[in-house]
Amino acid sequence: MAVNGLGMLLSLVRQNPGVTRSELIEELGWSRVTLERRLNDLVDSGFIVAASQHGSAGGRPPEGFQLDADHGVLLAADIGSSAARFAVTDFLGDPLISVTRPFDTELGPTKALTIVRNQFRSLLSQAGFETDAVLGIGIGLPGPVDFAAGRVVHPPTMPGWHGVEPAVVFETEYPDAPVVVDNNANLLALGEYRKMWRDRSDLILVKIGQGLSSGLILDGHIYRGPGGMAGEFGHLYCSEGTQCRCGRFGCLESVAGGWAVQQQLQSVGNNVQSGEEVVSLAMRGNYLALDLLARAGELIGEALAPAVCLMNPSTLVLAGELAQAGEIIAVPMRAAIKARTPEYLFERLTILPARSGSDAGVNGAAFLAQDAACVRHDFSAKRDASKN
Repeated sequence: MAVNGLGMLLSLVRQNPGVTRSELIEELGWSRVTLERRLNDLVDSGFIVAASQHGSAGGRPPEGFQLDADHGVLLAADIGSSAARFAVTDFLGDPLISVTRPFDTELGPTKALTIVRNQFRSLLSQAGFETDAVLGIGIGLPGPVDFAAGRVVHPPTMPGWHGVEPAVVFETEYPDAPVVVDNNANLLALGEYRKMWRDRSDLILVKIGQGLSSGLILDGHIYRGPGGMAGEFGHLYCSEGTQCRCGRFGCLESVAGGWAVQQQLQSVGNNVQSGEEVVSLAMRGNYLALDLLARAGELIGEALAPAVCLMNPSTLVLAGELAQAGEIIAVPMRAAIKARTPEYLFERLTILPARSGSDAGVNGAAFLAQDAACVRHDFSAKRDASKN
């Protein structure tokens, strides 16, 4: 559907919470009468509310506009390889209630998605909402997703999921709510960007967990590539790599991913079962854990250096279980990137840990659901009344 005047206006209000009439007129070039008519349409639809948020030199502050947090709720799931976080959020994407549960995608799509559906039902009930309050559903998965088709594509660690379209599971129960599915690294990047980095135009989020992946934000939007697979750098060739979980040999993930580091530590008698336990072991001074994390950081930095040269990003954010090791992994990564990029590119690059905490993934899932809910709404009935 082509974006009409109301859609353009809603997009601007969403992207600039608290935006004033004067700012909107300057951006859109509309008359004050036209703007007022269209603002009233959006207020009447329940999407936006007026609020005096901007200060002024004197007198009454100008009235700003933002999405209405109470317009409805969004369901969000950030699913990892061993745990998942679920949330019911308001329409701004802020969690009203959330929970983290152990999760195993190797159960297969039928059992796993039934767990997701039941968890959504439970949280909705606890939060005091009925299904008709749900305006959108966002789900992040730990594998490649063809976003446009809503289909999982050849996930290396999710047996039985290839070709699955998770949205189908939720359509009957939530017929009026769009269901969007994406790779969880993309959702981490979106959540981190909209919560913490709206002043930047671009961002690369590198997820260093059991596997390796990244989410790319370009000009304020997720970049997925034509097939939806952008950011899957964990399966780049690495000369030190061994057999990977994907079945190939030589993948970067097979030496720098969390599962590979765990295996190396376990092979000499260290009983570590998660990335958090690997980081804890390193923090306690275990030399092998320290060496493995430092080498992982160096190899990841080597792999990311070409992306820095090609994209010239302003911000590189580190997230995931192993990223909790902080400077143990960040210092060698930073050094590897610096050694392989021109000085004028590196000096403009900020590399730092994620700031959004455990809710970054569900924030991103909720924002994606919010986007879909706003796009799906049909403003065509208002189109004629909104013309200049």
